[in-house]
Amino acid sequence: MAAETAQQAEALARELGALVRDWGVREVRPHVRELEAKAEFPRDLYRQMGEMGLFGCCFPERLGGNGAWRRTGVGTVRA
Repeated sequence: MAAETAQQAEALARELGALVRDWGVREVRPHVRELEAKAEFPRDLYRQMGEMGLFGCCFPERLGGNGAWRRTGVGTVRA
């Protein structure tokens, strides 16, 4: 992997991580106790995650993903 490409992947991972953290604080955190009590994760939250492109971050574009590297997906999940 070229250094420039690795740096780009790391920058994208940070950007996606910040996006996921902000979304989680805004959309999930206020409802955590209720969601845990019900043992559910609402479809609307999955839909939002899909709209942000989170489910495709580890797949190449030819397979319907966004072409990001696995490292980017891991950074997003860690967020």
